[in-house]
Amino acid sequence: MFNRRIWWWFTALGVAATSGPFPCVAQERDTTYSLVLYAGGGFTRNLTKWDPPLPGLKKTGFGGFVRVMWHPEHLLSVGLETGFAQVYYVAVDNMQTPFGETDYSSYLSVVPLELAFSMPIIGHLQGYIGSTSFFMFSRTESFGNTAKGFALSIGFTAGLSYLWPINEKWALGCELKWYHIEKTWDDNMMAYVLFSYRFLEW
Repeated sequence: MFNRRIWWWFTALGVAATSGPFPCVAQERDTTYSLVLYAGGGFTRNLTKWDPPLPGLKKTGFGGFVRVMWHPEHLLSVGLETGFAQVYYVAVDNMQTPFGETDYSSYLSVVPLELAFSMPIIGHLQGYIGSTSFFMFSRTESFGNTAKGFALSIGFTAGLSYLWPINEKWALGCELKWYHIEKTWDDNMMAYVLFSYRFLEW
């Protein structure tokens, strides 16, 4: 329900932006359409509460993304995004089990495929949301054996980005991103450095 409310709120803003003047942001370019590449990377942090706490759990990891957005003459933009993010990592040395002692490690990472919608909020600040499919990859090692797993999950993405223009085509900035993975109910927050490149306009 919470995700649906955010989605409808953002859609309503997009309709308002395309149907009339938007008081906070003015169009700065005469170009009607453009395709912009966004790419970035940085740290991820798992926000899920583990109860009971899991020994050896490491919630901080790395991630990155690539996004291509189509910016039409109105303020609502649409595009596709993919990338990589570590969800969590577990490592325990000399773990005691009913079968004896072993070194244990396990990790979960995701590759998202997202349909993204974005629009300016104020100045160079942009907000976006996306309907996301997550390709989930897991790997577990214990007693000298390795087990790999794969699963698919739907999910939700939201974020804020701020870009400082370098010239007409290039910009540099930062992005704060949130992933919600429905299958495992994991929530991850990402803080990325990013750049954008306007590679086509007409």
